[in-house]
Amino acid sequence: MDEYRNHASLYDLLVGPFLHSTHRDIVDIVKVHGCSSLLDICCGTGLLVGKAVAAGLKPIGTDLSPAMLDIARSNHPEINFLENDASDLPMEEGSFDAVTVSFALHEKPRNVAFAIIREALRLVRKGGLVIVADYHLPVGHSAFFTGFAVQCVERIAGKQHYAYFKEYMKPGGTEAFLAEAGLDATCRTTHMNGWSGIFVHVKDA
Repeated sequence: MDEYRNHASLYDLLVGPFLHSTHRDIVDIVKVHGCSSLLDICCGTGLLVGKAVAAGLKPIGTDLSPAMLDIARSNHPEINFLENDASDLPMEEGSFDAVTVSFALHEKPRNVAFAIIREALRLVRKGGLVIVADYHLPVGHSAFFTGFAVQCVERIAGKQHYAYFKEYMKPGGTEAFLAEAGLDATCRTTHMNGWSGIFVHVKDA
């Protein structure tokens, strides 16, 4: 069952504006590192890969939601979008200069999220980048209202979705998750008043 079928048409309008700066910074990081090919795992409606192709990169997007992919293909017919399970992708090892996962890990069961990260590591070439953008806890008690808004959005997404979000955030969000997954990932930039960040891991050459 496609859990996004009922709100895929609203995603770009309601969520897209809040992801603009994150996607812009991801593309900048990829370009500065000298990457060309990019795989965006859990690509949704193709917002990130759209920015990537406009910047001269060669992106591919993959997602499990037919509804989200329909919109992605309609918006970006020049980009190859694949319908696949992110925890078991059919591409060959080391196929990409960079692999990105943005705002997908927090909404998955923890074992599935770890499987997605393993796939990202498998698919990126040596010396390439694994880039994760997702929630983490800001320092202190700053940005209370942003945090309240984030939690409201996650509640609206559904009971199970919110349960996965709470499980993800309890140990410390993305930073703690990636450390547990064995990634030496550095937070390059923060967004949403500190409630999200872009974490970059360079695969050992």
